[in-house]
Amino acid sequence: MVPRLCIWLLLLVLVVMAPLRAIGRTWLVERDETGDFVVIQDAVDAAASGDTIRIGPGRFNEQRLVTCPGWSDSVRVLIPHQELTLIGSGEATIIGSPDPWDSNQDENKGIVASDYWGNNFLRIQGIRFENMRDGIYSGYETVPNCSLVVQDCQFIGNFAALILFGTGDVVEISDCQFFPMSENGRHVLSWYQNSLTIERSEFHADGTVYGQTALSLNWVGATSISSCEFAGGISAISSSYGGPISLANCSFSSHSVSATYFSTNVSATIDSCTFRNVNRAISSPTWNNSISMRNSVVESVVDCGFLVADTGGMSIQNCDLSKGERGVIWVLDTVPCQNTGIIDMTNNFWGTDNPDSIQTWIRDSSDSADACYSVDFEPFSPIPTPTQTKSLGGFKALFR
Repeated sequence: MVPRLCIWLLLLVLVVMAPLRAIGRTWLVERDETGDFVVIQDAVDAAASGDTIRIGPGRFNEQRLVTCPGWSDSVRVLIPHQELTLIGSGEATIIGSPDPWDSNQDENKGIVASDYWGNNFLRIQGIRFENMRDGIYSGYETVPNCSLVVQDCQFIGNFAALILFGTGDVVEISDCQFFPMSENGRHVLSWYQNSLTIERSEFHADGTVYGQTALSLNWVGATSISSCEFAGGISAISSSYGGPISLANCSFSSHSVSATYFSTNVSATIDSCTFRNVNRAISSPTWNNSISMRNSVVESVVDCGFLVADTGGMSIQNCDLSKGERGVIWVLDTVPCQNTGIIDMTNNFWGTDNPDSIQTWIRDSSDSADACYSVDFEPFSPIPTPTQTKSLGGFKALFR
């Protein structure tokens, strides 16, 4: 008979070892052959769910043809495991081609993860994605509670940095840099996510190429964007349908059409943001949008600060406003009204203490009977309003 003390010791060892088994193995990918593999896909194929793959410096451009219902693509890394973590060594770890991508090439991809292939959690950190059709492609449609986490990554020269498609997933993007994309691309194209969170990231687009937009959001359940910088392109954010979108402590500059473009059924909250040298800060040219903006600064607009049609509800307060060629706010009269009412623009600083001047910078239902809304601007602030906006550089310094 086994002594009782031995049984208790055996049970204690099993309890202690159980968490260690759950951590998973770490695999090393090194171009100089000092690791377990020299190709990322070989390490992924050898790994098991829960493992971590650490990738050293070098360019990784090995591709293979991946076919699934509806499409075939050249893919650098296909994730077949339920849970996996990929950690690079920063901008020295590059996935993608050394040559620029254009629409005459195959629609090749960097990393592909989907529940179709068996994945429902993927973490990507410290990798630079270059010159591909899609840097990261994720599609989660049949399995609930999937998650994609992207941290400390760089994207440059891709048509799309991230393609996000799926009804069951949560996406978190933080501390990333997005440099100008290829042709008229998008940095992030998102459809149907349960939630999307973007923090402390920079988005740059080429203002000379028409169509480039940082974020295209469609039917996303809820979106939170904070402490991010957007520069260049026709727009920073284009959003339609979906759940609420929150923008906080963000800066927007040099957008040729509109910094933010809210299409249909969008509920947007903007707090402590800055808009500088843009054609327009906010466009809401269709209907049924609810927009609230607080504690923000709008400077140097070309056309106007706000172009709206039938918002469904709009409030702008405690902000510094700027006028362009068409004034501060222009309410369109070309869209049939689904709603009528008042746009609350009280307690803002308009750059003057003359109410007659302010009135000339507003085009609303008092100017056209076909415009859906009138604008209420009194009382207004005779002095600039205090804001809490920080630059991203200052914000990042807190984390160094």
